Amino acid sequence: MDEMNNGYAPMGDMELEKRAKNARVIAIIGLVCTLCCTYAGVALGIVAFVKANNLLKMPELPTQAQGIAKFAKIGGIVAAALSAFFIVVNIIMMATGSNEAYNQLMQMMSESGM
Repeated sequence: MDEMNNGYAPMGDMELEKRAKNARVIAIIGLVCTLCCTYAGVALGIVAFVKANNLLKMPELPTQAQGIAKFAKIGGIVAAALSAFFIVVNIIMMATGSNEAYNQLMQMMSESGM
């Protein structure tokens, strides 16, 4: 059998860096989605975290790719946590019947063209 590292076949530095950059892009999109569609923010944050975490377990990961993967891991955690927080706040607002402020905010946004 060929050399295997943690169940993965050896890859080149460029391939690993590309995978780290992909995880970073997913984390950034997840952070943006936190502001507009929270469920997507949770999902993308989790995906970015898992991808980055798998990369960081690879011993042959180059230093630059490690930095990118660490950013993706932290970004994924932040995106998922913020999105989950906004979902909980929204549920609490709806459950307590205090969605008047929410309705006013939505009306202002629709009037301003957002």
